[in-house]
Amino acid sequence: MNIFIKKRYIKSIGYLINISFVRLEKFNIMQLKKIEGKLKELLPDEVYEHTIKVKDYSYKLSKAYNFDSEKLALTAILHDCGKIYNEGEIISKAEDVGILITEIMFEDPIELLHAEISGYLAETMFNVKDKDIIHAIKTHSFGADEMGFLNKLLFVADKMNNDYDFEEYQIEEIEHLIFIDKNLDKAILKLFNILLKSLIKKDRFIHSQIVNSRNKILLSIKYENKI
Repeated sequence: MNIFIKKRYIKSIGYLINISFVRLEKFNIMQLKKIEGKLKELLPDEVYEHTIKVKDYSYKLSKAYNFDSEKLALTAILHDCGKIYNEGEIISKAEDVGILITEIMFEDPIELLHAEISGYLAETMFNVKDKDIIHAIKTHSFGADEMGFLNKLLFVADKMNNDYDFEEYQIEEIEHLIFIDKNLDKAILKLFNILLKSLIKKDRFIHSQIVNSRNKILLSIKYENKI
């Protein structure tokens, strides 16, 4: 097995943090634990706790859909790694890597930019080269016009472990769709609807891609006569 050590440094909140990690041809449980431990040092407590919940939920999804559990767990562990930066740092990093920053992104930069930055860090800091993983991380906040299976699994794991003021019956309905009906698209549509209502209720900015992604899923469901 091809194993080698790399050292990276990131500037976060005014000081340098040494990040050492081992790149494997395929990530295994020990490497997932190593990355998890490093993120525990770097992420705010509430973000790290959310990350672990998403990772744990990912194992349930992997079992239900016979999907590569380590691949989905790695995607889950890294999905919010961009939140190691504060608002000023994440804007600066986005500018450095050529991400287009719109006016509303300056108003809520961490929430609106962290997914793209997380994908960038997963590739450059943690040396993840799987394009499906990178794409799923970059699009987990707002979805995408074309969502592959990994995209959908991460989107569900993330949204089911977020603070959207779920009613108990909504959780039961969505988990029935996920684990009993095995209808991810319809579950994702319901999650988009809840996400939009939550953002509106809290007077939060809404990225246009959320609406585009919801409409694409709705069209797909209608086309396949799943509604």
